[in-house]
Amino acid sequence: EAGAITLLRGVLGRVSVMDKGARESIVNFEKGVGDAAITYENEVLVARKEGQTIDYVVPPSTILIENPVAVVDAYSAMTSPRVYSRARSSFAAIAELERCSGTHFDPLVVSALHRVLSLAGITADSA
Repeated sequence: EAGAITLLRGVLGRVSVMDKGARESIVNFEKGVGDAAITYENEVLVARKEGQTIDYVVPPSTILIENPVAVVDAYSAMTSPRVYSRARSSFAAIAELERCSGTHFDPLVVSALHRVLSLAGITADSA
C-alpha cells in the first residue's frame, strides 16, 4: 500500500492540469498543456479518426476505472419506472448488478453498493 501511495503521489505531483473529463483533457493536451494525456482510449480513437497523429499506448496492465456513480445509476435506472418499462424490484436490480459484476461493473463497487443498501434496510429480499 505504501508503494502505491508513493507512486500516486509521484504521478499526481507532475500533473499540470486536473481536467474535469476526458474530452477536456484531450482539448487541453492539443493546446500544448502537458507532456502526456492519460485518458480513456475512445478519446484518442476519436482524435485519430479526425486525422490527428496522437501516440496511443496501452500499458500491459490497467486500472479498472468503473465509476461508482455508474453502478448507482444502473441500480436507480432499474428500480425506477420508465416510459418503456416498469421498475424492477430491489431484488432483481441487485441480482442484475451482481450478474454483471466483473464484466460491466467493478465487483468491489457492486459489493459496496450492496452493503450501503443493506444498511439502509434495502436488501435483495426486498420486493
